[in-house]
Amino acid sequence: MSVAFGHTSKIGKRVVVLGGGNTAMDCCRTAKRLGGEDVKVIVRSPFDTMKASPGKSKMLRMKILKF
Repeated sequence: MSVAFGHTSKIGKRVVVLGGGNTAMDCCRTAKRLGGEDVKVIVRSPFDTMKASPGKSKMLRMKILKF
């Protein structure tokens, strides 16, 4: 919510997001929007079993992220 309220406006170029759910995918999109160039996701389970909705994770995988 810090981003939504304007408390966070700038982040580093390298970002790591922990988790594979929908919130993690939203964090990845937000990191890119705030200027993150190298956004990576770290999950414990295989990509096929991630909790994020299939459409959201597929879209991010194709456009933005490194898993």
